[in-house]
Amino acid sequence: MKLKPNLLYRRLCKHDPSSRKLCTEVFLLTSVVIIYILLITRSASKDENAASDYHSFGNIEKSATDYKQEKKHSRPLEYSQRLDRVQRTCESNHPIVAYLRQQPLERGFLKNLIVDDQYKMIYCSVGKVGTTNWRRIFLALRYRDRFPDARNISVHKAHTIRLRSLSDYSPEEQIYRLDKYYKFMFARHPLERLASAYRSKFTYDFPYNEIYHKKYGRLIISRYRQNPSQGSLELGKDVRFEEFLRYIADPEINAIDKNRHWSHLYTSCNPCLIHYDFIGQMASYDKDSAQVLRDTNTDGLVQFPTRSESNYNNAKASNIMQELYETIDKELIQKIISLYHLDFEMFGYKWPL
Repeated sequence: MKLKPNLLYRRLCKHDPSSRKLCTEVFLLTSVVIIYILLITRSASKDENAASDYHSFGNIEKSATDYKQEKKHSRPLEYSQRLDRVQRTCESNHPIVAYLRQQPLERGFLKNLIVDDQYKMIYCSVGKVGTTNWRRIFLALRYRDRFPDARNISVHKAHTIRLRSLSDYSPEEQIYRLDKYYKFMFARHPLERLASAYRSKFTYDFPYNEIYHKKYGRLIISRYRQNPSQGSLELGKDVRFEEFLRYIADPEINAIDKNRHWSHLYTSCNPCLIHYDFIGQMASYDKDSAQVLRDTNTDGLVQFPTRSESNYNNAKASNIMQELYETIDKELIQKIISLYHLDFEMFGYKWPL
């Protein structure tokens, strides 16, 4: 039978009215002790539950890591071979590699790393390595109501709508995401990438290329062309491929890492510092992109844009490389290869193709 506190009090203290005051004090003190014990017991129970929740969270994180490892093992051998090649290069005694392993996580570098928190993905975005379509995918995943089909996102929107980068997070949040999220990047043959950058920025008279004509075109023409016309000097629109390569190779200019469209891949993504789960290649872009979607369980949510769906009407840079480079002096080509030699080694490229 349960007794209410006031009824218990009356039963204990009614027999001796003379000592009722003392009885009351004893009763109140006893009640306080009982309440205190109950509170401690409840707090201990909460701590135990919290500890249980913490360990459960740890198990979830571990399971996510294990799942990522399972994905790696179930993929074609070529993907693990790419990662192994990068790891071997990063473990070498090359002086540049030694610097890359110690490179601080600076804001400029972190801005290259696009983050999706919902699907726990980090993508290293580098110019002329299929970036537009991957920005479309990240936009479609983040704004699914606004962009139900990634293939319909225009190039302008893909590059002007802001996506979160790792630089938006605190140092602790950055480390957590780099440790737990699926990280991927794509590589491209350095000479093919330069051909694509040249054609994209210096042969098309698009409004958004005007900054390239003014900032780079004028300088390139004035520095490397004999007797340039006044119109060429003023507009900077008619840069020749050989002039562009001379600009890239000029030791006084040190141009390579001044623009993301022809920067070194090893500095833009630094796979010696960031341990990527996947490294794709432009030569197998569609197949590798499909693999990333499978790895991240987003293949049922978005459809990766094909080349025709992306409104690319121009010829592939890989198809015009021979034409572009056949008139270039071999000594100049060798200088370019030397400047990008670590990208060649790290990602398994060679020349001639």
